[in-house]
Amino acid sequence: MIRIAISYPKTKNNNPTEQFDMDYYRERHMALVEINYLPHGLIRWELDIPQIGLGEPPVFAIGYLYFTNLQEMKNAFKQAGSIVLADIINFTNVTPIIVVSEITIMGGSHE
Repeated sequence: MIRIAISYPKTKNNNPTEQFDMDYYRERHMALVEINYLPHGLIRWELDIPQIGLGEPPVFAIGYLYFTNLQEMKNAFKQAGSIVLADIINFTNVTPIIVVSEITIMGGSHE
């Protein structure tokens, strides 16, 4: 299984020019992701919305996209990636960090 993690980092000095519209991200951007990537192999998506616990979170949010394999992920990005990526400017001026990983071991409950 392939997981893409897209994180939106905060600068260490909490730059006031950084903008992130959580409502838009959660409600509109992720709907756009789903509409465009589901037909091309997206299995599911998740969002992490950091909470203040042990200090200020270093990111605004982290999104996760899951695909069966690397080829499906590449196909989804080829077919619809430009639409999804073009929407980023509608909710943030932060450059996301994108990491593509292969999930090889999972523990815990397997529902």
